[in-house]
Amino acid sequence: MSSHADTVLVDEIVPRLRHLIPHQVPCLGAEDAEELLQDATLMAARLLQRCREQGKTVTPGNIAYYTLLHLRSGRRSHSASQNGGAAGCSRRCCRA
Repeated sequence: MSSHADTVLVDEIVPRLRHLIPHQVPCLGAEDAEELLQDATLMAARLLQRCREQGKTVTPGNIAYYTLLHLRSGRRSHSASQNGGAAGCSRRCCRA
């Protein structure tokens, strides 16, 4: 990752995530806001890197928005999609 991307991540994306995660992402089980912020930071860095490699121009707001969407749907940095223990999957199982 370039130094510019590092600066954007630390100075613009992470503060947005830090503010929005406690209000937008439900914590289920043993999750807390700090753990979700760590996952979100890694997910945002990967997303930013992929966009840069593909030559796409994105704003920090776009990266933060799509990272929050992934977190709200139950995705985490350690899995590419929802797994059985994911927050979103647990919510759906409880409704049935």
